[in-house]
Amino acid sequence: MSIMKIINKEYFRVPLRLRMLNWFVQSFIYRTPGLNFSFHFASRITHADRLVISKSAKNSLAHKGGCYLECINGIEIGEGTLIGPCVKLISSNHSLDDLSKHEKGKGIRIGRNCWLGANVVILPEVELGDNVIVAAGAIVTRSFESNCVIAGVPAKVIKSEYKSASIEEL
Repeated sequence: MSIMKIINKEYFRVPLRLRMLNWFVQSFIYRTPGLNFSFHFASRITHADRLVISKSAKNSLAHKGGCYLECINGIEIGEGTLIGPCVKLISSNHSLDDLSKHEKGKGIRIGRNCWLGANVVILPEVELGDNVIVAAGAIVTRSFESNCVIAGVPAKVIKSEYKSASIEEL
């Protein structure tokens, strides 16, 4: 079996039962205004109208539960990006003067062909270049260039000049 068939089977096909369960929960229990795709019933997305997301990332979110995307300042996720379970993308901080308000700022930008491992947390104003792998459990507090592997709390580069194969190349 070719690698592309394996990737298509695992990441780009959402089983009918899961699609139906996701639709039911999104339609009748947790309504998410501005959302035009199905995501896992155990995940949450706020301010979905400020989310720009690729097809591959949408499919990752349909499979992986426990994710939280807070899009107040906007989140952009590039094509070929895979998202693991329990990933948290938080695009804004609370105001120190009034905790009921959020600070304005730049959103989160994740490049093409990235991989966010399980339990990754990405904080406000972070930009990840293309082909960045974020190890499981990492907390990303600053931006990183393309072609690297990052890990830790706070995240730091553990391997640079890494070039992953894009979905199209497989």
